[in-house]
Amino acid sequence: MLLSLQVNAVMAMKRYRKGADKERRLKKKLEKEGFWVVRAAGSKGIADLVAIKNSQAYLIQVKHERISKLEANKLKEIAASCGAFPIVALYKRKLRRFVFIDLRDEGDEQNGRANPTTTGTKDHLD
Repeated sequence: MLLSLQVNAVMAMKRYRKGADKERRLKKKLEKEGFWVVRAAGSKGIADLVAIKNSQAYLIQVKHERISKLEANKLKEIAASCGAFPIVALYKRKLRRFVFIDLRDEGDEQNGRANPTTTGTKDHLD
């Protein structure tokens, strides 16, 4: 029993570190593109990153492959309340890059999975 708990704790820490690494990587990428970015480290909140450029705010949730409908709806609700863009940055391991999804666009998010051909948010982040 104790060994099982220790293994679970180690696995949870590895997942956290992997996610945090992706958040830091995206933060640096956005900063290079002229955004002012704040990372909500360890917050487990709605947005992992808040990015601002040209007086426009973006609430960004960094995910590995998918986002749940509940998380997507919360992100959209909070972003709408403060006039920000609700963005999901999905890290596609096979592509070795982020795919950006603007949750305001209909059809980009179905059953918690992003349309893999959608990169429409990139237009909003430029």
